[in-house]
Amino acid sequence: MKPMRSVAVRRRRARWVLALFLFLPFVAGCATVGRSFPSEKVSEIELGETTKSDLLLMFGRPYRRGIEDGDSTWTYVHYKVRLIGGTTQTRDLYLRFDGETVRSYTYNADVP
Repeated sequence: MKPMRSVAVRRRRARWVLALFLFLPFVAGCATVGRSFPSEKVSEIELGETTKSDLLLMFGRPYRRGIEDGDSTWTYVHYKVRLIGGTTQTRDLYLRFDGETVRSYTYNADVP
């Protein structure tokens, strides 16, 4: 019969291996900020014409709202960062308003 200590050691090792397999997908997975938005609709934005209501229908709720120099701003972001392997995909749409209509916007992406 094997001593009790070796059984305890094997159980402890089995727990560590199980914990490693459960934790590994989180380390090797992706971190995501924001949510995906239809980038093909960015070209439909017309300065002085497109309203906040239009944007809500096109893109949904913005990730962040703010104020710049007294103008209302909205930001849509979708960042996917692979923690292992180094692949990063980023897209962001920054809009500045004149009242209810778009005054200016900037769209940036590192993916097609």
